[in-house]
Amino acid sequence: MEIIDLGELKASDTEPAETVRFTIERQQKPNLPSWMRRADAPLYGYKIADKDIERFRTYQRVARLAKAEKRGGSISVRTEVCRLADELPSEILVSVFIKTIEIDDYVPFFEDQDVTEHASKEDITELVPLCG
Repeated sequence: MEIIDLGELKASDTEPAETVRFTIERQQKPNLPSWMRRADAPLYGYKIADKDIERFRTYQRVARLAKAEKRGGSISVRTEVCRLADELPSEILVSVFIKTIEIDDYVPFFEDQDVTEHASKEDITELVPLCG
């Protein structure tokens, strides 16, 4: 079981933004389209955990209202990962796609972002511990 930070929502201009977190579950046999697959790259599918679906739907309603009232907010995805080897590869590509009931296809949230372009090897080593 993993936790995902999905977004920040402002209740009003005078109140601080609230970070919303949901539990996600790795799907055992995800039905992912073939265009997502890359040679030798692992591909995983996750979904909002059943226990958090209703809370997620409530968040969607509140987020739509905040957007309509121009209160602000953002959606972000944060994951917790570990590395299998001591040596870091020259590039670490990460892609995140989202599929919702409203959009019946996967759309890129971000695609082929190279982590090594945004952080030093030392930072990556510190932030991404060896799996254990």
